[in-house]
Amino acid sequence: MTYKSDELKVSKKTVVFFDICSSTALLEDLLRSENLVRWRNLLIQLKVFLRKRGKRIECQPYKFQGDGWVLLFPRETSAGTLFEFLRDLTREYCITYKNNIEPVLDGDVPTAPGLTFGIDCGDLIEVKMNQTWEYIGRPLNVAARLESAVGSGDEKDRKENKGLILNSAYQKLMENGPSGLKTTVVNRTLKHVNANNRLRCRLIDFAN
Repeated sequence: MTYKSDELKVSKKTVVFFDICSSTALLEDLLRSENLVRWRNLLIQLKVFLRKRGKRIECQPYKFQGDGWVLLFPRETSAGTLFEFLRDLTREYCITYKNNIEPVLDGDVPTAPGLTFGIDCGDLIEVKMNQTWEYIGRPLNVAARLESAVGSGDEKDRKENKGLILNSAYQKLMENGPSGLKTTVVNRTLKHVNANNRLRCRLIDFAN
């Protein structure tokens, strides 16, 4: 456990929250048809992808949230490297969904599979709790709220396979290396962030 006398350890990270769209509806459908094993296998497939592909760019799968993960990347990761990884993760999910989940669905569930992402950069405090390193800091809170806000704008496009990143964080990633993905400038209100005032963000489409 970390003690008060320990030196404060701060890490500069890029934080990514991602979530599986319509997971509750999908789980209910799979439960009724006794196909929950397929959902477990889908999660295992995503875990394998994160470990194998993520190792190349020092992606740390920090926490599993039940229907998504919190990922940590080195602060010096470029926009191109990060966005390409998230685009490939999106494709991996969509292919696995189409092949293993969609064929056994019965109910009126969304036919467009997808993930949503929230991204931010900044300092995280490292704290050891119960023999496990935990992280505390604003980027975690902001990334989580950005992920939740992906579908809350006026845009008519689907929210599946989209991500939000604060404009300032986007510029920091671009300084490390450009990205080939187009972004759209949007405004979002994030609960308990910036006094609930609207923030300038970038909307990224990882399906293209």
